[in-house]
Amino acid sequence: MLKRRDFLASTAALAIAGRPSLGLTQDRYEPEAGYGPRAALVIGNGAYDVAPQLDNPVNDARAVTGVLREIGFDVAHRENADFQDMRGEMASLGSRFPQDGVGLIYYAGHGVQVDGVNYLLPRDIKLQTVADLKERALNATELLNAANRTGAALTILVLDACRNNPFGDIAGASGAGLATMNQSQGETFIAFAAAAGKLAFDGSGANSPFTASLVSALDPPGQELFDVFRNVRRGVRLATGGKQIPFVNVSVERRFVFRLASAEPVREPEVLSNDETYWRTIRESHDPDDFKSFTKTYPDSPHVAEASQRLQTLEGQPSLRQTVPIPAGKTASQITRCEIEVDDPSDPDRATDGVHPAIVNTRLAIRLCSEALAEDLENPKLQYLLGRGLDITRRLEEAKFFFERAADGGYSAAITTLGIWYWRGRGDVVVPDLDKSVSFLQRGAKLGNPVAQIVLGNFYQRGLSVPESQERAVFWYEKAAAAKYPAALDRLAAMYRKGLGVPADAVRAAELYREAGELGNTNAIATLGRMYLDGKEIPRDEDRGIALLQQSTDLNNIFAPFHLGRLYQRGTIVTKNPQCAFAYYQLSAERGFAQAMVALGQMYEAGEGTPQDLEQAYFQYYVAKELAIDRGPTDTVLRDATSFLNASAANLTGAQRDRVEAEADGWIEMNIKKVEIARTFRTAVPGFVPTAPHHSLCGQPL
Repeated sequence: MLKRRDFLASTAALAIAGRPSLGLTQDRYEPEAGYGPRAALVIGNGAYDVAPQLDNPVNDARAVTGVLREIGFDVAHRENADFQDMRGEMASLGSRFPQDGVGLIYYAGHGVQVDGVNYLLPRDIKLQTVADLKERALNATELLNAANRTGAALTILVLDACRNNPFGDIAGASGAGLATMNQSQGETFIAFAAAAGKLAFDGSGANSPFTASLVSALDPPGQELFDVFRNVRRGVRLATGGKQIPFVNVSVERRFVFRLASAEPVREPEVLSNDETYWRTIRESHDPDDFKSFTKTYPDSPHVAEASQRLQTLEGQPSLRQTVPIPAGKTASQITRCEIEVDDPSDPDRATDGVHPAIVNTRLAIRLCSEALAEDLENPKLQYLLGRGLDITRRLEEAKFFFERAADGGYSAAITTLGIWYWRGRGDVVVPDLDKSVSFLQRGAKLGNPVAQIVLGNFYQRGLSVPESQERAVFWYEKAAAAKYPAALDRLAAMYRKGLGVPADAVRAAELYREAGELGNTNAIATLGRMYLDGKEIPRDEDRGIALLQQSTDLNNIFAPFHLGRLYQRGTIVTKNPQCAFAYYQLSAERGFAQAMVALGQMYEAGEGTPQDLEQAYFQYYVAKELAIDRGPTDTVLRDATSFLNASAANLTGAQRDRVEAEADGWIEMNIKKVEIARTFRTAVPGFVPTAPHHSLCGQPL
């Protein structure tokens, strides 16, 4: 749906960014799912002799090797490779990568760019000049060319290699991140952990955000190449508040599916248990340590004989076990590795800051939590965390089993999660049941869970399965706000601003928005910015209002860019600029705001700020209508989207409408439904008061 300059490099890549490739649909690809045999080279460099150490590349390489071997790749795995090792591996690609098959290269570690050329740094790199870099580091373009010369039908290059520039003081080597790369020949897919010229995060857990998301995205069956990296891009963007956005260069015609779906439907085990869940997680593993751990952890399991047989088969294979760093101020006796990898940021009883669901390495998390739970079978927190890992990877029957056990043990986050499941429904496992939802939420709220208190307050505000009561809504919002939960402060501020359940008090509302903003709530930052621009409730301050809207936009808020777009479209406070308005509406629409989609559709239809595109206009109206349906027939966005959609239908043929609607349905499934609830409670990176001038998406000072 949206063209992002730092992400798209070819027409074929449009599907990943979320924009429908109108006129280039999936059915134009050949139906192949595998391209033949598969082989991979995986390198993780972290223990550098001179350059700064990196904590996670070896873990990242082990995680990627583990999942690739499970899905049929013959993997050459190297850790902390020196220059001769890396050159040797490049030279051996011709004998390793299969003719007419798939060749994949994954590299994690230091990488730098000089004059637009990317270099991957070996363990023994020592530099004094740029000439040293060119002679003693691996040229990524040469590596890609070598892969393409092997005769592989599809080459995939994945670079998680722009974490920082360890040699920024060398003249000519000061460019941030990595440079974009072009395909040399054949069908090629190049994936970067961060946008060109930007840095990627190394991560505080066992893996970098990019690789954690990638490994989890590769796990489910049936995921096509574009689907995997679309999910990774969205996940990393959400988890980092837009500070890291992966991008790709693509020249691919046929479909490639990483893990083919089994001809037999996957059946849930008849009896759910700790050892059954652990076994389902590792049964296709090629890591002997998985089976050693299983037989040690669950010696009485009916799967022990099979695990022992697999262990015998894999004897002599190197371990792919990942190390998990213990956070500063903690000891191994105070915190489990399970908590480090999958703690929930919204859980008031978490032991760490928590991990956004989009960057949880679910393969690792489920293993670690299964092992931890075996040592403490009735620990409700570990039951909840195992359920969370299973939920993220959509093993929903098992997730529900462990959530229910944790809820029986009185764990508030599990109780609250079940309340939300019965509110929204969860796959085929839980159908919506508001009475059950209220029962769970009341339990969670009384135990002090702020998410339960916010949702219960919302139920009272809307009269969902409880008598409508603005006063009771305020009561529960105040409970959560007392725990300094940002979303509750934002909700409570809105009640004071509108005079719902409390006397209207704009000054108090502004104070609460400010407090929520200081804790990172992007909605509060945006709303306070609008209050400053409006000047009716608090003294007018246009500069501060615009700066706050821009800051909220920078922190990944979905509404703020829409309001900046309106400013540029109307030209009342800033200079009128339709191109800037269009760019901001695009950003808001990409993040899922239906009203921005309506505005974007009007600009496409009128050719304002962009060339006229009637198919895109129809697409925007259609998606906006679908997103607004749940708001009820009187909703103004639903009314406008429906009206504009019906009017614009006359501009297209029936075949065009059918094709655009199919692509719009696909966009909704991939981009909206999976983050619907997360958007409600997400908090962004703290940092409320602007300390430097902000610039617009168009590069103009605000």
